[in-house]
Amino acid sequence: MKYGAKSLIGFTMDTNDGELGKVRGFYFDDITLTIRYLIVDTSNWFSTKKELISPRWIIDVKWLEYKVIINHSKDEVKNSSEYDS
Repeated sequence: MKYGAKSLIGFTMDTNDGELGKVRGFYFDDITLTIRYLIVDTSNWFSTKKELISPRWIIDVKWLEYKVIINHSKDEVKNSSEYDS
């Protein structure tokens, strides 16, 4: 199995207080081509369909469980940046 950012699409994102949603894509910096945010579908939890999650929030990736773990709560995510295509 190859491990890379693209492999995270479809992974479940977990917060300190449970499952948040699924990773659906990435928002890149146009100049440096680095990942600025992960786009997470949170439609199961919030009326907002997608939230932006900073890669700096990630504390672990459980490759065999298909999970990305962040060290923030659902409320902190809800109060962060919403994705607007």
